Amino acid sequence: MRSVKVLYLGRWWKDPAYHIEVESAAFLSGLKSMKELRLLSLQGISNINKLPRSIGRLKNLIIIDVKECHNLEALPEDVSFLNNLTYLDVSNCHILDRMPKGISSLKKLQVFKGFVITAEPSNNLGALDDLKELTELRKLSIIANSNHFPTVIDLEVLQRLGKLRILAIAWESKQGSHGTKGLTRTEETRLPALLPENLEKLSLQGFPKPKMPSWLVEAKLKSLKKLYIKGGMLKTLGNEPLESIETLCLKFLSDLKTDWKELQERFPSMVHLKKVKCPRVTFCPCDEDGYCYLV
Repeated sequence: MRSVKVLYLGRWWKDPAYHIEVESAAFLSGLKSMKELRLLSLQGISNINKLPRSIGRLKNLIIIDVKECHNLEALPEDVSFLNNLTYLDVSNCHILDRMPKGISSLKKLQVFKGFVITAEPSNNLGALDDLKELTELRKLSIIANSNHFPTVIDLEVLQRLGKLRILAIAWESKQGSHGTKGLTRTEETRLPALLPENLEKLSLQGFPKPKMPSWLVEAKLKSLKKLYIKGGMLKTLGNEPLESIETLCLKFLSDLKTDWKELQERFPSMVHLKKVKCPRVTFCPCDEDGYCYLV
C-alpha cells in the first residue's frame, strides 16, 4: 500500500440512498505510510469525526475530498503542510464549524469547497483573511455562520482573488444577530468594485437580507454571466440592472415579489431563467419544470 497513488473509499454513486458507514476512523491510521498518495476521497462516509494529524506527511497529496462526511468535526492544522494540494472539498460537513490555522500555506489551491466562516472570530481559528494569499483559487464556496457576512474586510479579501471564477456563499447562521458587525451603509458604498473582477458565476443561498446586496449591485461585473439565488429572505431585486447576467436561477424565494417585465428590465441580457417555488414571481413564460429560454 506504500506506493498507492489513488485511495477512493468514498461514495462514487450519486444517490442519497447509497450510504457508507464505518465503525470508527481507526482505519485512517494507515495513511501515514502512503507517501505517494495523490488523491484521497472519503466522500459520504459516516462516523469519521476527524482526520489523523499524520495526513500532513502526505506531501504529494493533490486532492482531498471529504464532502458529506456528516460526522466530521474538524480538520487538523497539519493540512497546512500539504503544499501540493490543489483541490479541497469539505462541503456538506454540517458539524464542521471552523477552519484550522495555516490554510494560507496552501499556495497551489485552486478549488476550495466548504470554507466555514465562524460566528465569533478567534485568533486560534482560520479566517477568510487566510485566503488572501491563495491567488490560484478559481472556485470557492463559503459557509457563513453569521448573518453579518461579508464585512468590508471580507470583501477586500475576495477582491484579491483575481483568478476566482466561481463563488458560492451559503448563510447558515443559527446565532441571529450575533457575530462580527456587518457593513454599514457608508461602508457599503466605500469601495468602487466589491467582487473579483473576473467572476463568472455567483451563487447565494439563504441570503439573510430583504434587498439585493450592494456589494453585488455596485460591482457591475462585466464577466458575471450566471447568478443563482436559493432560499433566504430576499424580497426585492432593487432598481439597478445587472446587465451582464445571462443565466438567472431563482429557487425557494417565497418573499421575492417581481414579475416577468421587471426581470427583463433588471437582467436585460438574460437568455435563460429557472424559477422554482417562487410564488410571487409572476407572469414568467416558464415551462412546467420552471425553465424559460429566450433564444
